[in-house]
Amino acid sequence: MTVRTCLLVSDDPDDHIEFTEALYEISNDTVLIGITHPMKAMNLLALKRLVPDYVILNLTMTGFSPAAFVKTLEDDPALQNIRLIAYGDDDDYRELNTGRISTFLNSDASYSELREFFEKMLNT
Repeated sequence: MTVRTCLLVSDDPDDHIEFTEALYEISNDTVLIGITHPMKAMNLLALKRLVPDYVILNLTMTGFSPAAFVKTLEDDPALQNIRLIAYGDDDDYRELNTGRISTFLNSDASYSELREFFEKMLNT
């Protein structure tokens, strides 16, 4: 069995709980690793201690530059195949304006929408 990894980068503890529960409810072969501080996540990726299949990035974190995070992924060939899923408000997504994000999830999504999102994500 191949295990897929998702790195969730969010400073909201509720996100960690909901995303973990939704993902584990639909998948036995996917692991979610949560980090609350975006700089720690960027450092972890830059050191290649973890090269996940997916990064799920909260665009609404205080004092955080999503563009710098995206640049970390774009500048390193070892990280370029990571699928970047961003979530937040539509304005945050439009402000980032990058083709690097493979999927955007609105932060107002319900739990059932989150489950459905993960089902689609893991099957594509």
